[in-house]
Amino acid sequence: MRYVDWKVYGKTDKYYLKQYEKRPTSSATCCSTAAKACRIAARPPRYRSWEYSQCLAAALAYLILNQQDSVGLVTFDEQVRTLIRPAAIPRI
Repeated sequence: MRYVDWKVYGKTDKYYLKQYEKRPTSSATCCSTAAKACRIAARPPRYRSWEYSQCLAAALAYLILNQQDSVGLVTFDEQVRTLIRPAAIPRI
């Protein structure tokens, strides 16, 4: 009964069932460098490239989570520093 489209039934007196397609979920992993060279500011009013990288990763994660997909994060320099596995709910 819950799949019956009652608005269409009210207009046409015919039963129509709602059909849903399950969208495949996807996952993404944002990779960001944590090298020391990225943490040095060129000039005081400019952002460091590390800060740009953080803002970009946060913006991408926000967009991906709004689509109800999963997102993760990897920070690295010579080796992997942080690994957060993809998840569909934000971790604070």
